[in-house]
Amino acid sequence: MDYNNLDKKQLIEQLSVQQDKIQNLEKTISTQSQTEDYLKAYEATLSAILDKNSDGILIVDAKGIVLYVNPSAEQHFGRSKEELLGYEFGFPVSVEKKIDILTIRKGMSLCEVEVHIVEITFHLKPAYQLSIRDITERKKAEETIRLVSSRNEALLDSIPDIIMEVDNNKVYTWANKEGIEFFGEDVIGKGASQYFEGEQLTFKTVEPLFKGSQNIIYVESWQRNKDGEKRLLAWKCRTLQDKDGNVTGGLSSAQDITERRLSEKKLIRSERELKKAQHIAHIGSWYLDVKTKEVTWTEELYKMYGFDPKLPVPSYNEQLKFFTHESWEILSSSVVKTTETGVPYELELNTVRKDGRNGWMWVRGEALTDTEGNIIGIWGAAQDISEYKEREKQLEEALEKATESDRLKTAFLTNMSHEIRTPMNGILGFAEIIKEPTISSDDLQDYIQIIQISGARMLNTINNIVDISKIESGLVHVDIKETNINEKIEFTYNFFKPEAENKQLQLSFKNGLQLKEAIINTDNEKVYSILTNLVKNAIKFTYEGSIELGYEKKGEYLEFFVKDTGIGIKQNQREIIFERFRQGSELYSRGYEGSGLGLSIAKSYVEMLGGKIWVESEEGIGSTFYFTILYNAVSEPKTVIESIFSEKDKEIQLKKLKILIVEDDEISHSLLTRILQSINCEVFHAITGVEAVEACRVNPDLDLILMDIRMPNMDGHEATRQIRQFNKDVIIIAQTAYAFSGDKEKALEAGCNSYITKPINKTLLFELIHKHLNK
Repeated sequence: MDYNNLDKKQLIEQLSVQQDKIQNLEKTISTQSQTEDYLKAYEATLSAILDKNSDGILIVDAKGIVLYVNPSAEQHFGRSKEELLGYEFGFPVSVEKKIDILTIRKGMSLCEVEVHIVEITFHLKPAYQLSIRDITERKKAEETIRLVSSRNEALLDSIPDIIMEVDNNKVYTWANKEGIEFFGEDVIGKGASQYFEGEQLTFKTVEPLFKGSQNIIYVESWQRNKDGEKRLLAWKCRTLQDKDGNVTGGLSSAQDITERRLSEKKLIRSERELKKAQHIAHIGSWYLDVKTKEVTWTEELYKMYGFDPKLPVPSYNEQLKFFTHESWEILSSSVVKTTETGVPYELELNTVRKDGRNGWMWVRGEALTDTEGNIIGIWGAAQDISEYKEREKQLEEALEKATESDRLKTAFLTNMSHEIRTPMNGILGFAEIIKEPTISSDDLQDYIQIIQISGARMLNTINNIVDISKIESGLVHVDIKETNINEKIEFTYNFFKPEAENKQLQLSFKNGLQLKEAIINTDNEKVYSILTNLVKNAIKFTYEGSIELGYEKKGEYLEFFVKDTGIGIKQNQREIIFERFRQGSELYSRGYEGSGLGLSIAKSYVEMLGGKIWVESEEGIGSTFYFTILYNAVSEPKTVIESIFSEKDKEIQLKKLKILIVEDDEISHSLLTRILQSINCEVFHAITGVEAVEACRVNPDLDLILMDIRMPNMDGHEATRQIRQFNKDVIIIAQTAYAFSGDKEKALEAGCNSYITKPINKTLLFELIHKHLNK
């Protein structure tokens, strides 16, 4: 066998084979001579193997004495075989180690050797084979590689870009300082996919690198950094290949372009918003070259003049057709002055668009100079201010209207003072008179009637003020429910019939539908309020003749009318009478009462119900007021149950009731107590909500509570809620001076059974008591 071509491992394997042969021979050789012959043969074979080895080989016994030295070892130690044999080498290296590094003197210099230690049997005794290999050059090469690697790593770490290396499994195997800083120290050994945002698209893009079909790929990817922050990286990816051209992985460098991309987006958005703002504001810009007289326009300027942006810009002199003669003269002189002096100008000019329409344009021009201060052109901005001019005109008109409105409000306040003080004068004056002991019974009844009429007049004024306030505040809502229009017309007729007869006027009505068709879904109260206002006005302004009210169906609407033979309305007053604070006259000498709010309230309610209101009138002949509401028929009208209680009823026959009046106003308490005298009842009184709750606890058998809403310490809503926690059966009727939209709902939500407004109507109160306590 040619041992020169064997490497160290193969030599050791051959040595082991020879040892096995020796052991087998020892078993068969029985004589000393045979053993000696074998040993000689073994030594010859071993020498042949070891002498040819390029590594230095020493064999030492258990005491460390050198037993064998090959030629390579002589060269390593710079000593002859005879000098080394028998030398007590000792064990400068631990025999427990398999490999150790020693520094030895080789000739005149030191060198490093790598020692491989193998335990063997030599001359049938345990020994150690030391294979010595000079690694000085290798160490130098490694140091050179380390230095180069260190320099390269320092160079890569100094690069501000992220640099990452991945293997074929897309696992990070190396990263520079920026890469570690971005992804974290634990990035090495992790799959790249977990750091990608939208990895499927990104990985699909870089896949050609790993297939070897593409050497360089550029890709942008959203990735999470070590803090979990989403950042946009721009990658340049290259393949890594072995000497045979096989792809072993990839090397990628990346720049964080998040801020740059955001800046680009902001810039694009800013430009878009600027363009949009210019479009919204109708602002355009232009430039005039002083020498060539060439003009450039922005797109918005084309639109202002009504030109197609694809057409060439009209020359400076051609632009005179875009202005009136006067405006062009002003503009031309301003441009010349700026060209000569550099003084900017700012003008508002009347323009003429391409389609012939007139408008207004604001223009400003400023001189542009070269480095030597010479004027080379004029840059200008222009804005279409036609809408602004129109609004300016509207504001002037609005100011006139506001002035007129202020005058009307002054007249209204004067009228309100009259409408409140006049009935108040009647109430207080005749209340003082009826205290006289000598007054007759007939006069007393007359005076009481005057007080009632004056009170009703003042209440009507107050109601109108409250209604218009609710409308202006947006507190009025539509309450759609089943309503019998025929009954509403008849009720209005019956209500106003006595008043009409007192003025010797003939009042009639006309229903346009049969009972079944007349039941619709609408706001019952608002329809009644509209009819009441119109009929009341008709009676007020009619001194002789007749008044007729009614309705008829026209398509999808019901058209109502109130026709009178009154004084009529002047032509110039027919449109404004529906405005607030308006009447036929604002003069002190007018011959009729009223707040001037009725028709305004009626108009608001009509519009809420989806209709319109108008008037046809002839001065001295009469007027007809019309209004419409949507006709929403009820498919199956409910059975109409008439009230079991009427105004003529004077008493309610019920069992003896226990009633609690919760009222902090002594006069209101006295009035309620007096009204309830006609009922068989026992009356209790509480001033505050707290007292009301306590009174209910002490008297759990109370039948009825008349609960005032506004009270000190605890209001009626809270008192009701607390009472309902321990008494679910007692009837609670809220009574309040408020009359705003939603008050009734709030009371019912708090736990009240019903709701009545002040001033208390005796008949309505008795109806509510009868309804809830006579079931």
